[in-house]
Amino acid sequence: MQTIKILYQKYMPSEEHPRLLVPVSGETVEAEHAEGFEAKLDDMIPSAYIVDITEYTVRPVIRQAEEERLDLT
Repeated sequence: MQTIKILYQKYMPSEEHPRLLVPVSGETVEAEHAEGFEAKLDDMIPSAYIVDITEYTVRPVIRQAEEERLDLT
């Protein structure tokens, strides 16, 4: 994992539907780690994590399990 950013957003009631909250502003903040329960930033709440992953592997787990079950190997 290369970087973690936390997206903070401020929400206000929608003009058309006051019970619906819509984001009206936001800011991303770099973080060393994510705890999952980040504190508010000014009047904004954390709403998402943006994670940059540099090395990863995609494994065909489902396909492999199906082949093993059907004995197609």
